Amino acid sequence: MTTTATSSVRSVSVLVLLTLVLASISQAQEIEYGGYVEHQIFPQELRGRLVVMDYSKARLDLYSQLTEQISVTGDYIFRIQHGQKNFNSLDFVPDRVVETYALSINTTTESLREAFLYRLKDENYIDNAFASFYSNWVNVRAGRQQIPRGAGYAWNPTDIFHDKNQLDPTYEKRGVDAIKAEIPLTGMSAISGVVGVGNGWDEATKSLQFRSYAKGFDFSFSIMEKYETKYDFNRLSTGTERRRLLGADASGTIKGIGVWFEGAYSDPETSISYSQLLFGADYTFESGLYLITEYYRNGKGTSEKTEYNLQRWMDFLGSAGENLGQNLLFVGQTYPLTDLLTGSNFTIVNVDDGSAVVYPYFEFSLSNNAVLTLIGYVTIGKSETEFGAFGSGAIVRGRLYF
Repeated sequence: MTTTATSSVRSVSVLVLLTLVLASISQAQEIEYGGYVEHQIFPQELRGRLVVMDYSKARLDLYSQLTEQISVTGDYIFRIQHGQKNFNSLDFVPDRVVETYALSINTTTESLREAFLYRLKDENYIDNAFASFYSNWVNVRAGRQQIPRGAGYAWNPTDIFHDKNQLDPTYEKRGVDAIKAEIPLTGMSAISGVVGVGNGWDEATKSLQFRSYAKGFDFSFSIMEKYETKYDFNRLSTGTERRRLLGADASGTIKGIGVWFEGAYSDPETSISYSQLLFGADYTFESGLYLITEYYRNGKGTSEKTEYNLQRWMDFLGSAGENLGQNLLFVGQTYPLTDLLTGSNFTIVNVDDGSAVVYPYFEFSLSNNAVLTLIGYVTIGKSETEFGAFGSGAIVRGRLYF
């Protein structure tokens, strides 16, 4: 059996085992359940025309406390796509970049576009399914789970497990198959290790973290390793490399102002090493007005927009959302307009090329179990800048909890 097959069997076995455990205890233990149904409409301007994507989604959450030390948690998601389903990734890339790349590989833009077609598909999947064991000397969680990392809001350079949507940073992220063990130390310190399921030990995502608390600040230090697969558009081939990271973060309060820091140094095997640093601050006034800002120094980006080649654009449009620029700024404010309505305005600026995206964000609490979220966005900048290449759009999302 190959290592790929072995790891796949291991992942499926964990999920099936957890499902069987939930089923077997249904008569002996109480199973708590909940979830939500959600519908999202996403109209956006795409090359001068309006396209509308939307989906219907349902999530079922299950939880059972087997003993004082052991619990089982799981959730399942169904998503059905509506509206526009067929897209071409090159529609989101400036024409000059596409034409330059097509010329470099001796092909036409029409032929190139055929390779970048994709379709949004219906899906159903286990998002989280894990068992937790608690004791005085170690806590263990095994299965598909969330592995939160970092103190940042808009960016998390130390998070090698999850991707983040910058227009909606707090939206739920997909679980990853992993085993996490945490050992409490003296005081408020702990050391934790995470091993993500991969094609054998060498290709598994790994993290070792020490976290503690001192003088009003939470802080942590991490050593991480990730085996990445990426298509190289210059060599026209898929490549893999191991990336090792050193990470740190800290968060606390200074005279009522919340401050935080997050940084990572990455050392890939076959490419140039780079650093990513983030500094943030926030403050809440007595009126309820909340202000937040972050500065992100992205060592993997470039300060010259002439270097925004197709490789960088595809990395930006991919799930990891790697920014094109080196210096980015995030600012925002949130204010409770009424007891049931919160209004926000957020802006992300690429300081290097002068482009920006501005997005107002409103959240209506329609009842105790119903929420309506409205997110609009308007881009500013020339067509070949990081955000100026996109048009305007909006997200309308309704969610009903049960």
